[in-house]
Amino acid sequence: MKESRSVWTPTPLEMLELGFLTLIDKHNPPYEILYLYGPTQEGGEVVENMITSAKNMYFGGITKRVGILGTTFKEGQERGITWMGVEFWQQIIDRDPAIPPKDTVRLPACYFTAEESEQLLRLTDQNKWERLCIMAVPQHLPRCVLNVVATMKKLGIDKNIYAVAASLNHDWSKMATKTVVGGEKIIGHLVDHIPPEYERIVKCGGKVTPGGMYLPPFPPCATVAELKEYLKKRNARDR
Repeated sequence: MKESRSVWTPTPLEMLELGFLTLIDKHNPPYEILYLYGPTQEGGEVVENMITSAKNMYFGGITKRVGILGTTFKEGQERGITWMGVEFWQQIIDRDPAIPPKDTVRLPACYFTAEESEQLLRLTDQNKWERLCIMAVPQHLPRCVLNVVATMKKLGIDKNIYAVAASLNHDWSKMATKTVVGGEKIIGHLVDHIPPEYERIVKCGGKVTPGGMYLPPFPPCATVAELKEYLKKRNARDR
């Protein structure tokens, strides 16, 4: 299938800026929702650590509610994705101290980060939530932020979005397997999963996956220049 989008290739300096802008973002709580972009690496330790961080923010009054992806384990398997399933996430959320059901939000099933970002922003707009924090593992967070900025432009909405990297005590030498849509497996140390994230930032337009599944026409990632312009506006509103 022919691609209709031009792609932006970030320079090394822009990638350095992107890391600082997203991994060390300013914060201005309380937030109306903290949304967790789930990792698709195998193993549940990362998920447990993310939810522990989310609980600390919730019970500390930093966020009013916590959002997770609603894709089930079976739905992930059917798409060839390594995904623990919303069932696993919910079990950890329900452990003492549990986040009450009224403050736990589930998105519909999604299979791409851009699709997840669009569902999240539509939900926040429907509920008139203006202050949103997103959390992801460090290697994934920059792409999540760029997706959110691009999707806000697509939908014609403007929210105050803040980013926080999951506090995972990352051992970058640890082995991890990530399976993407279509069944392609990426195996290596955690640090080896950084280059594929860069590649996804560049290729985030309409693409055909190795398994032949066409990605819907979600917006490509925002550029670093667009991110900096957004942060300038957001920070001005915070004053």
